[in-house]
Amino acid sequence: MAKNLHSRGHVFDQRLPDFTLSETGMSRFFIKNRKTEPHWKKHLPVHLTGLTVCATVLVIRPSRIPGRGLANPFHHVDRHRPVLLTKAHYNKVRGGVRELDDLLTTIPTKARSIP
Repeated sequence: MAKNLHSRGHVFDQRLPDFTLSETGMSRFFIKNRKTEPHWKKHLPVHLTGLTVCATVLVIRPSRIPGRGLANPFHHVDRHRPVLLTKAHYNKVRGGVRELDDLLTTIPTKARSIP
């Protein structure tokens, strides 16, 4: 509600980039996991259609930022930059943990006999 008052009812200015990113992620998910997802053929066309519509409207309809006028339609991506940086950091840490796990599992162990 506060966002609607702030943007004077232009919900598309705030939600459309989010929908576009969401549809991009879901389309990518079903493309990457089509071997393991049994219903990917049913879901993928829906998300690709949504992505096409959202991206088209996002590019055609210029966004308005209160107090700053028209803006680049991709300025909303800056809001998601911290999320993308955090994800990249966690992926890097996950890779390091995997390397450490591989290293620790290859260390030969010697069974000690108890006298």
